Amino acid sequence: MTFHAIAFPAARRRSEIEQAARMLNETHGAAAVLAWKELMRSMAARMQAMGVAENEVREQILDFQAAVQIELQCIAEAV
Repeated sequence: MTFHAIAFPAARRRSEIEQAARMLNETHGAAAVLAWKELMRSMAARMQAMGVAENEVREQILDFQAAVQIELQCIAEAV
């Protein structure tokens, strides 16, 4: 029997999106790049461990990144 695991959409994880945006807003340069890469690797690893297909992991990561960018724009506009 084959099954396909589907993770809760990363782009709808509000608290994780807000936390990532705050981190990026407060961290700059190489530290921000390193923290972002680690966050993305961790997120991908969690989904892979749940059995989510590689192409779905990629899509989820891209959607999450887009949601974080939107949140960063909202933070910038609020200032």
